[in-house]
Amino acid sequence: MQAKIEVAAVLDSLRIQASTRVFAESDDRQYFVNSSYIEDRDVILRILIERAIIRRAVSDILADSEGYTVRVWDGEAYAIKSSRDLIEIMGAIMATDEETIIIHRPHTEENRSKPVRVGSLSLVYGNSGWDVISDNADNDETNRLIAGAEKLASAFAAVL
Repeated sequence: MQAKIEVAAVLDSLRIQASTRVFAESDDRQYFVNSSYIEDRDVILRILIERAIIRRAVSDILADSEGYTVRVWDGEAYAIKSSRDLIEIMGAIMATDEETIIIHRPHTEENRSKPVRVGSLSLVYGNSGWDVISDNADNDETNRLIAGAEKLASAFAAVL
């Protein structure tokens, strides 16, 4: 019950942001400055929900003690080749209709030449919002890293 109450409060906040176009997150403000043509309140709300779920996933990945980095593939090129900067990563998100976030662990003593790929998330925009993570690498490490984002998505799905 507590999770439903908390996500309901988040959803209320996102609804107010969608109506007023006054955004709480700096990366959302920048996104909507660049997307000022989007006027429909329901579309703005869906985008805010998608961005909240993605932000949670990326924040959790970057906060992990392993020191993971993130790449963003936009379908044609790497919009971000390697970053640990949440604002930079969120700035690259939603430039196309779908993207892939690729998670890397820093190189190890045994493998000094390149980072080790851990997993990925496939993002598809424009559906219900809570379903923005359409697929992910099904391994223990990736599942652990995105568990918070998956819980948030499920909580949104339950109240929408």
